[in-house]
Amino acid sequence: RRIVGYIRDIHETKMRELEQERKQQMDPVTSFYRLKPGMEEIRHVRRRFPEGMLVLVDICRFTMISRDFGLAFGDVLLEQFSKMFLQVCEEGAASTPVMIRAGSDELLAGYREKRRHPAGKNCGN
Repeated sequence: RRIVGYIRDIHETKMRELEQERKQQMDPVTSFYRLKPGMEEIRHVRRRFPEGMLVLVDICRFTMISRDFGLAFGDVLLEQFSKMFLQVCEEGAASTPVMIRAGSDELLAGYREKRRHPAGKNCGN
């Protein structure tokens, strides 16, 4: 009788698979979740924290900006805007909100708690 075996290190392959999965969940321009995985994350958070709120920002005429000035300019604009949106959303928050790119021109922040949003309106009350 003979036993023949083959040992192979799958660490690199597994790390590439995990990186690919992460890329599918995250938007490369904003570094926010894409819509479907982001909403799944919000559902997961809501199971533990049923109270909360969502803040949606729609960038008016973003499609026109990208069309007139090019996709690269639109991506830079969106990247900078998403950084500002994240900074505003994190101000005074008890926890980091779930940040989602909900569409080509829509950004969504999901909070675990109701709070006064820095934009000035009393949200969730």
